[in-house]
Amino acid sequence: MRRRAALPAALIAAAIAGAVVTVAVGGGSAAPAAAPPPRAGTATVLRTDLSTTVLTGGTLGYAPARPVLNQLTGTYTWLPPAGATIRPGHALYRVDNQSVVLMTGRTPAWRTFALGMTDGPDVAELQATLIALGDAGGLLTVPTGHFDLLTGDAVQRWQAAMGSPVTGQVVLGRIVFLPAAVRVGALSAAPGQGAAPGDAPYQVTTARRAVSVPLSPDLPPVEVGEKVSIILPSNAATPGTVTAIGPAPLTAGSGSAGSGAGPGSPVPGTSQAGASTLMTVTPGRPGVTGLARMFPFR
Repeated sequence: MRRRAALPAALIAAAIAGAVVTVAVGGGSAAPAAAPPPRAGTATVLRTDLSTTVLTGGTLGYAPARPVLNQLTGTYTWLPPAGATIRPGHALYRVDNQSVVLMTGRTPAWRTFALGMTDGPDVAELQATLIALGDAGGLLTVPTGHFDLLTGDAVQRWQAAMGSPVTGQVVLGRIVFLPAAVRVGALSAAPGQGAAPGDAPYQVTTARRAVSVPLSPDLPPVEVGEKVSIILPSNAATPGTVTAIGPAPLTAGSGSAGSGAGPGSPVPGTSQAGASTLMTVTPGRPGVTGLARMFPFR
């Protein structure tokens, strides 16, 4: 069986297709009784798709991200605006007027970086980001996971570029490792408010567009990898792919449909708020769905 689906962003469609076989048999005229047996007939087999489309509501937003957690004690002196996209090498926020910087990596930072520290994947992530930012000066070219003198020099150049005290070491909490750029959601802190370890100063998603669709027994079954069509609020259609099917998050994301909400955000008029299973659709051409605002602060 083959399935085809069409899904809209404020309206999304999931579909099922079954293969239909049509056989047309053709032959010559009847032969006299004494004639040799007639030639074998020919059969033409045509395979086509028969599909039905079911529309269901969904949310056009951004894929979820690991939360940004503060590890410093002090005062928030700057926070980015909601909707901004922060790329690696740029400030996520400031505590006591010193930047907390996003760096690329999947292993969270758990210690201070300095000469004499043991090797580890967190050191390799720091080195890789410094190389990508151009602060390694061409001397440090490959992440080794070992904090040596060259790494200390790269840290000093990076600190000078950031306007931070040039010490050659990075105190725990001054950098945050995340896999990619993040998009700022609802703020839960404000400048002048006290910062404490474990705070989440604001919600985040990735900068990747995604559509979240609540699944119900009334909808035809779909599978990861199926192709769909996303119908945007403008009624324009763009292709997408089902990239995940799983339990709905316990808490909804921030925002509203079509305006950058997180995939867990319910859409007015849909059953998403009470859905137990959500399907995630990734647009094939995310640019046509609207772009996040880039925030070039460093």
